[in-house]
Amino acid sequence: MKYILLCSTILHYVSSFFIPPPPSALKQASSGIKHIARNWFIKRAEENGIPWTALVEKYKDKHTFRTCEAWKYALENRHMCYPPYFLQPFHGYDNGNMNWDAAIENEAATRSISANYWKDVDPYICESWLRNNITQTIHRYIENEKIDVPSTILDLGCSIGISTESLARKFPGSRMIGMDLSPYFLSVASYRSSNSPYRIEYVHANAESIPLETNSVDLVAIQFMLHEVPVLPTYRVLNEVFRVLKSNGVIAIVDLEPLRLQDLFNGATFRKWAFDITEPHINDYYKNDMRKVLMKSGFCNIMKYQNDPLNSVWCAMKMPVQYAEESYTWNVNTTNYNNYPLYYEPRYAICP
Repeated sequence: MKYILLCSTILHYVSSFFIPPPPSALKQASSGIKHIARNWFIKRAEENGIPWTALVEKYKDKHTFRTCEAWKYALENRHMCYPPYFLQPFHGYDNGNMNWDAAIENEAATRSISANYWKDVDPYICESWLRNNITQTIHRYIENEKIDVPSTILDLGCSIGISTESLARKFPGSRMIGMDLSPYFLSVASYRSSNSPYRIEYVHANAESIPLETNSVDLVAIQFMLHEVPVLPTYRVLNEVFRVLKSNGVIAIVDLEPLRLQDLFNGATFRKWAFDITEPHINDYYKNDMRKVLMKSGFCNIMKYQNDPLNSVWCAMKMPVQYAEESYTWNVNTTNYNNYPLYYEPRYAICP
């Protein structure tokens, strides 16, 4: 009976006259429906030339997995309190980013991001273009603003370290720090770093409370993270970035361009539904104006660059102190995370 119901559900959602459920229904969708959407993305990635199974299997190797477990034990802050929005289901995983499946499948998922950005181009070449465009844009912005090459770089929301490694290639003389809230992701990132030429420090921390000194970082990169964060925590993150940046330090945000994303989904109702159902905060992001968000957080010299067919890079500077005091900063210090709904009983400490 369950099988029949599942099949009928699939047929209903993929039919040519597919009508998406309302946003409230997306939040309450069963894990089975979300896995249908996730499996659609995996199939699409494989069709675009991403060897999903092979990329996943290398992390499932017994020795590799045990090494990752050891890194997790070494890096994890066991006293971390996780905001409820982070513990929601993401990308088809019921536990979001707090599980091994999400971590060991992350390289395959990351490689597939740009697989179809440029037609008839090898997916690995597409990914190299995506990453090189990002680092070239950041480097060009730094040069145009006549800022010294950054000595300390923070990659915030670094995931398994692919974005951090790309920054390390572009700025080989810089101290490189990768920071993420998922200890599972960081364990894979550390494993990758230990088998690469890059010297990267990985830190398990919440981007809303960065454990670095004030005025200690020259460049902060936030890549493909903010579309996964609600509005108020986004301002908390940017306030923290402002604090740790040195005067005239640079922030670089790489993420989806809402207007181009909506153009992409125009007429592709099932594709949009499959994307939205695995991204719980995307509807807020669609309404976001990154330039205004950066201005409200005290940043200046804001520049926006198209990185590829779907993503943009926003670069800005920390406003000198005498001007920053006059800027408007969103007051989010009183945010009550208890107002965010939980969709399952969490196994982790929750911020009060």
